[in-house]
Amino acid sequence: LIVMAQSDIYKIKLSDITAGNFTWVKQAISSGNNIHKAQIFSADNALLIGLGQVFKTTADKGKSWVDVPLPVVPLQDADMDFNGLRNIKDTAYACLNRFYMPGYTSSSTAPYVYWSGGIFRTTDNWATWTSVDAALIGKDEGNDVSKNPQLPACNGLNTSVIEYAGNNVVLVWARWYDVSGATKAEHSRVFRSADGGKNWKVVSDDYSTFVQDIRFRGDTGYISGNK
Repeated sequence: LIVMAQSDIYKIKLSDITAGNFTWVKQAISSGNNIHKAQIFSADNALLIGLGQVFKTTADKGKSWVDVPLPVVPLQDADMDFNGLRNIKDTAYACLNRFYMPGYTSSSTAPYVYWSGGIFRTTDNWATWTSVDAALIGKDEGNDVSKNPQLPACNGLNTSVIEYAGNNVVLVWARWYDVSGATKAEHSRVFRSADGGKNWKVVSDDYSTFVQDIRFRGDTGYISGNK
């Protein structure tokens, strides 16, 4: 059993819990960087992701963690902050946060410019990666700024939570800024793709809550979060 606690993890054997021995083993993973998600594949193999470009795997029950080689992206001296992960066997999706780019020269009239969040996909358990075009999320939802983060009045698309339900069905909770009014507003919705991220449809209300996770069991799905 692995429990994530900011930049550390705590481990305990299930046999020890059953026996009433609640001695946890603490292990530092990445100082100062929150660990956000874990995927356990077997008794020996697991994967951790988090802020500060944390993307680590173990093949020895967590005794050691090795960095997974990451794709190169055109960021300005900033690490990718991974926030979501979901595997079904060797096929998986991971999403990362947007980046604020202070002082970036832009034609935008907004006083803040963001490099949008992103989604990566693998079919061989992260031996190789492909990028899912986040600019497609919501683009077919018309001129409603609460549904289409690709409109000129919107920026800072943040792909925060992801779920892979199998058979190319992907759900992502995204949030973004809307500067069409006198003051900046934020919208967030769950989008669904049935073709691995080529086309997306809104499937939720415009949430004022912060979504923490999306899970599906068969045809039944759950969205959890906090206000």
